[in-house]
Amino acid sequence: MGAEQAQPVRDHDMAHRQGKVPDRPTVVVDSSLTAPYLPGGMSAPLTVQRGLTQQQMALVQRIQETHGNQVAQRYVQRIAAETAAGANQPDVQSRSHGKQDKTAMRSTGSSLHIQREPATVIGVVGLVMGGLAIGQSQINQVSGGLVYDSDQITYPKDLARVGKTTTKSVKAAEFMSLGMFSDNKTVFNVHGEFSDSAEPPTDKNRVMANVYIDMASTTTYSKSDLSFHAKALQTPYGTPEDPKVRFACNGRFDPAGPGDVSYRAVLEVDQHGNVAVIEFEFTNGKGSVVKSATQGFFVFV
Repeated sequence: MGAEQAQPVRDHDMAHRQGKVPDRPTVVVDSSLTAPYLPGGMSAPLTVQRGLTQQQMALVQRIQETHGNQVAQRYVQRIAAETAAGANQPDVQSRSHGKQDKTAMRSTGSSLHIQREPATVIGVVGLVMGGLAIGQSQINQVSGGLVYDSDQITYPKDLARVGKTTTKSVKAAEFMSLGMFSDNKTVFNVHGEFSDSAEPPTDKNRVMANVYIDMASTTTYSKSDLSFHAKALQTPYGTPEDPKVRFACNGRFDPAGPGDVSYRAVLEVDQHGNVAVIEFEFTNGKGSVVKSATQGFFVFV
């Protein structure tokens, strides 16, 4: 969002932090956000929830551009309702996952088998980057119109055991639509064990173990369709000091009523658990997307 458009919200928040605005108001009105996108130069205020993240504010603007002011207002109201209900979860959470190696079991009873595949080893001066151990289709679920699957990656390939790491669950992708009778919202998170180290690199303190993408939360898909496929790329990226792994993602989002898009993306995960969007495009249809350097992408249809 341009600096001139976001200024009223920032000024309000600055005044609030300085004690010039009481805590009671929870929204501000910023007509400058909507005027450029209304037909015929009409001006109507958009009620904006104070405290929206930068990503959410950027998405509000994108939705106005592609779907109009009324749909953007409904998105803001949806976020406000979720916040009030305490429905928003932190983007990074600690979770008690069991260490998965050769075989693990999901609550559905399906077996997870890690398949060791050859991977490219990149030689550098000093410490050498290891290859990747990739388990194909570790996550594979179908529920109504919701279909998703993901490979699992471990770096370095020859990691004998998971040592001192931090378990993280980080948002990787979010899909949302606002229908006439019901809404769709689905979130996918990257899970794994991350070294999260700032110490000089060794083959023991640059670790990304059992990294995969799984559904974190969703509405039902009885009349809508969403597919999400995450394929691990076999060659590690980055440097020995800052190794990274990538997932090539693709799928289709066809909510009941509005829109129908197909998409492809490349997500990059580093040893701190950040999820960056390297590539994203709609291969069919029209939607809105906001990309993040640490929390994946947000698609609105």
